[in-house]
Amino acid sequence: MINKLLFLLTLVIGISAFTGCTDSGQDGHEHAAAGEYYTCPMHPQVRSDKPGVCPVCNMTLIKVDGSASKTETGIMLTDQQRKLANIQTYKVVTGKIGDMSTLTGEVVLNQNATESITARVPGRIEKLMVWSIGEKVRKGQPLYQIYSEQLLAAQQEYLLALQQESINLSGLKQDLAASSRQKLLLWGMTNGQINQLAKTGKASPRVTYYSPVSGNITELAFREGSYVMEGSVVFQVSDLTAVWVQAQLYPGETGLQFQKENVRIVAEAYPKDTLAGQLVLNSPVLETNRQVNLATFKVDNMAGKLKPGMLAYVLIRQPLDAGIMVPKSAIIPGDMPMVWVENKDGSFEPRMVKTGSNNKDWVEINSGLKGEELVVSEGAYLLNSEYILKKGNDPMAGHNH
Repeated sequence: MINKLLFLLTLVIGISAFTGCTDSGQDGHEHAAAGEYYTCPMHPQVRSDKPGVCPVCNMTLIKVDGSASKTETGIMLTDQQRKLANIQTYKVVTGKIGDMSTLTGEVVLNQNATESITARVPGRIEKLMVWSIGEKVRKGQPLYQIYSEQLLAAQQEYLLALQQESINLSGLKQDLAASSRQKLLLWGMTNGQINQLAKTGKASPRVTYYSPVSGNITELAFREGSYVMEGSVVFQVSDLTAVWVQAQLYPGETGLQFQKENVRIVAEAYPKDTLAGQLVLNSPVLETNRQVNLATFKVDNMAGKLKPGMLAYVLIRQPLDAGIMVPKSAIIPGDMPMVWVENKDGSFEPRMVKTGSNNKDWVEINSGLKGEELVVSEGAYLLNSEYILKKGNDPMAGHNH
């Protein structure tokens, strides 16, 4: 008898517990009415029959009417809603989108505007008139003075020829004086110096040499007191009003097109300055052990900002065939990329699209849009959220490519 009573008591307690768990008024949680559920505006795949937070992004779930009609794909916004969401549209156009390739480069001297000033005769550097790398010099400015016994002998030979010419005006004597003068010119003396030599009749082993070009000193190989041989580079002068940028190309990049209108140069030190670059040389030979070749671009540097040794980037836009393009901000990415299109009645509808090439600003549309349609370029994500709030599901749910 006691066992029977215990069995009945246990059965009653079990039934009470079961009914207590299923009664919405007993557990303290608000349950959704029939046809309603809670979802995340950013992750519509999340659904719950009671309030809470999204397990993906921790946003508060919102309640939607699941019994509402899902046949309409568009939504309408009031003028106030458009302003608050900052909805902006862009008319679809046909144009050319180019892939942007970025090459790493370095600012180097313009070799076509660089002059090596060499010693014309052997001797000793007696005096330097220019001391520092980077110093500006003008054409005709004195650079250094050299002491040369060889140059002294050549001057004396010229003076002797002039003396003989004054005694005997035969053609032979005139030829000797002319050849001696030509030798002095070849050894670096100027016409003015030679004329002064002829006027004074005094030869000197110390001769000053002048810059043949204007520019900046980019190499200074000797100091005062140094002995130089004939042909030794004493100075290097470069015109920095135009410099070169040498960029590294890997084998897979050798097919890039370098039309002037497609090339832009940006120095790392001046990221806001975009400069035009003109291809000077595209080396056909790979550098030893590096598997790269060099493309050289000429860049205007009248402002003097670019200095040899600076890091620079070469941006090359490769043109493609004309096609429909939209701003990159209009695309909502995913397994099924989509855009929002504004209809003539002012409503907005989602449109699945197939994308093609893209760059930093634009995306090519291969299918899904027609020319002259209006796509939402700003506020597309807010439209997506508004759709989920009103419709209760993802605008592209059930669509396939």
